[in-house]
Amino acid sequence: LISLNVSIEEIKNIIICNPSYLDRLDKDVKNLVNCLIKYGFINLNTLFDSNPLILNLEVYEIENYINERLKNDTLEIIVNDLIDNPDIFNEI
Repeated sequence: LISLNVSIEEIKNIIICNPSYLDRLDKDVKNLVNCLIKYGFINLNTLFDSNPLILNLEVYEIENYINERLKNDTLEIIVNDLIDNPDIFNEI
């Protein structure tokens, strides 16, 4: 998280709100981060701070969600929806 410019305060908030994050393997978190970056997410520190449960998702879950929505929306619309309302990640 520090490599993503997540502040110590944000990391504390993430861990307090999502202690199961600590059970994830580093490689799984890195794969998740790379997936989000691939789809155009920026400011991941803000995204994770606003919804720490995103860190529990698997790459395939995000890809499946985005691929399903791509049937009706553009990638830009999907990413903007998720950035504007990070609670949508809870539906994935």
